[in-house]
Amino acid sequence: VYLPAADETLYVLSDIHGDLISLDNILKEIGFFENMRSTNPSIRLVILGDYINSGTNTLGVLIRVMQLKKDYPNNVILTRGNNEVAHYYNTVSLRKLNEEAAKHNEELLEVFGHIKEEYHFTLELGAKYGVESIPGIFEKLLEFFELLPAAVVTGNGIIMAHSAPPHNPKVNLLDIAESDDLAHEMMHNSTWDDKISPNEYHRPRYEAYKIRKEGFSDFLNNIGANIFVGGHVSINANKRQFENKMVILHSTNVGSKECGYYLYQQGVGSGSYGVFSLDRRYDSISENNIKPVPA
Repeated sequence: VYLPAADETLYVLSDIHGDLISLDNILKEIGFFENMRSTNPSIRLVILGDYINSGTNTLGVLIRVMQLKKDYPNNVILTRGNNEVAHYYNTVSLRKLNEEAAKHNEELLEVFGHIKEEYHFTLELGAKYGVESIPGIFEKLLEFFELLPAAVVTGNGIIMAHSAPPHNPKVNLLDIAESDDLAHEMMHNSTWDDKISPNEYHRPRYEAYKIRKEGFSDFLNNIGANIFVGGHVSINANKRQFENKMVILHSTNVGSKECGYYLYQQGVGSGSYGVFSLDRRYDSISENNIKPVPA
């Protein structure tokens, strides 16, 4: 998807993960609906995927973002995250889920005064509509998710995707638009800034998804972009990387009762969303471009 340079404000969210409270708080803070009702709407809203899982209100988040896209199709862009793929719809063991949640209950009660359950979407749907309805609902949702683009680029040099650039820095935007494999990479790759992630000690598969600084810089130069806005890696949430050429957003505040405990344990904190002007070119991302998610 291409957004031309314009006298408009770009807001970027990512990794809402079933937290409708945080999403609605952001929309309220940026005055989204008031702006849409004005005679000259000037907001572009991009949400970079991972709408589902972890939090307790995935269904509410999906209904809200679909309604936003339906009501304001020219102002709202939804991309696909790694959670919006078929393998995330496998049935989750409720027993295992409860055991993992129980490990953190004492700490969570002390910090928040309530327990953050880890509701996965399969369980949420099963409880609301019955287990027999889950396959049919997933089938329809996958049809919707497969329509979502992998990346958004702007006329002022910003590229956005759920995770990170593809491994091959020589690809161009047409390659990305036409390749399912490149789209998959931009939903799963990660930028570790040459640091070892704590996840890697237990999950060596992360090595295959790493993007280093050199490949990242070459990719930006090749497609004519200056900065990259993404999400995906919760342990790096709200941080800038690669000489402030990239930011990783997670738009859920762990203080929300709908935020799952996993994101609390990963250190997401207050979460973040991005704000940029579409009428200026950015050489880097500053602290002013990153806003905390209101509680």
